[in-house]
Amino acid sequence: MDIILKDVGYSYGAGTPFESQALCDVDLAIPDSSYTALIGHTGSGKSTVTQHLNALLKPTTGTVTIGDRVIDNKTNNKNLKFIRKKVGIVFQFPESQLFEETIAKDIAFGPMNFGVSEAEALELAKETLPLVGLDETF
Repeated sequence: MDIILKDVGYSYGAGTPFESQALCDVDLAIPDSSYTALIGHTGSGKSTVTQHLNALLKPTTGTVTIGDRVIDNKTNNKNLKFIRKKVGIVFQFPESQLFEETIAKDIAFGPMNFGVSEAEALELAKETLPLVGLDETF
């Protein structure tokens, strides 16, 4: 599914004395089944853009289109589960993402978060590990 950011602006603390504009008029198109790298200096907005790719953040201005869903500042958070099933984010620092005692349990967290039983999620993790070059010992 394509992801398109159109005229996206984002401000942290919008409407408060601490408001800080992080993005201004960002246009970005990520075609389906492609790889895209975001590079830039610390504080340039890479993480803020990334959090818009699966609606962890919603734009203050502009729109983010993910497949056929259009996300703007009025989008209801309750209807975003489908998007988050399709678009995942891997954090820059693994210590911010990994929190279980094994890699398999960390992998199982995702499916369990979407209602899969623990046993089934661990089986999915076991099947998935070899796809990324890891064996069950991890």
